[in-house]
Amino acid sequence: MQLAHAASPKLHQEWVKKKIPVFFCGILRAALNAQRAAWVTHGERVAGQLNAIAEEFLAADGFSLVECVKQVLAVVVNCSDPFKLHLYYLTVDAFLRDFHRVETLKQMNRCL
Repeated sequence: MQLAHAASPKLHQEWVKKKIPVFFCGILRAALNAQRAAWVTHGERVAGQLNAIAEEFLAADGFSLVECVKQVLAVVVNCSDPFKLHLYYLTVDAFLRDFHRVETLKQMNRCL
């Protein structure tokens, strides 16, 4: 069964009849490498910090994204002010959501 993103559960289609084992409804903001490349529009230093946050989170086992943001920015930003962390958090969070969508689909494809 396929249920489109934000669709009414009363309206569904049987995708088994179309021989599509998994139909994943979702979007990416842009290709992952394009998202990271666009970070340079904020300046080289900020792009480096955003990349460091993303890498720290992906390497950290069990750390929250907020903690990773604080860890990377602590040397240059007063991390007691959440508003100074907010845009970093939002930017990396959007990237990570797309990253995990892609990784989930890759894993699902390997299992089929």
